[in-house]
Amino acid sequence: MYVIPGALWMCLGVAVGSLSGFLGVGGGVVLTPLLLYLGYSPKVATATALAFVIPTAWASIMKGWEYVDVTLAVWLAVGAVVGAYAIGQPLVQSPHLDLRLYKKLFGLLLLVVGLDMVIGGTDALRQRQAQHAAERTAALASVRAANENVALASREPRRAAQRLPSYPETR
Repeated sequence: MYVIPGALWMCLGVAVGSLSGFLGVGGGVVLTPLLLYLGYSPKVATATALAFVIPTAWASIMKGWEYVDVTLAVWLAVGAVVGAYAIGQPLVQSPHLDLRLYKKLFGLLLLVVGLDMVIGGTDALRQRQAQHAAERTAALASVRAANENVALASREPRRAAQRLPSYPETR
C-alpha cells in the first residue's frame, strides 16, 4: 500500500469529485478501483468509497436540486439501502471474498457501462422509446379524430330532424 500525503489525497478528492459532479457518478466508480490499485483491501476500498460518496453526492444534489425527481430518488434510495445493507456489505465482508474475482467483476461492470456509453446502446433504446411514444400518440390522435367524426355524424341526424318544420298531429 502506498503512503500518500494528505494534500495529495485532497487533490485526488478534487479530481474524483469533479468527475463525480460532471458525470453524475457517485465517485466510488473512480475511487474504488484506484484504492484497489493502491493496495487497499476490498473492504477498505468499498467502505472508504461509500463514505466518500455521501458528501460528494450531497454537494452535487445541492447544486442541481431543481432537477431531482424526489419520488424516484426516494424509491431508489430505499432499495439501495436494503441492497447495500442486506447483500452488498455482507458479500464484501465475507472471509471467502476472492480479491481477483472482486476486481474482475468490478472491472466487468465498468467495461459494460463504458461500452454502452461508447456505442450508444441506451441512446438507441431511448430513441426507440421516443419513436414508439410518437406512434402511440399518432394512433391515439387518429382514434380521437375518428370518435369525433362518429360523434358529429350521430349528432347531425338529430340536428337535421330539429330543422324540419314540425306539424301538429292530426287524428
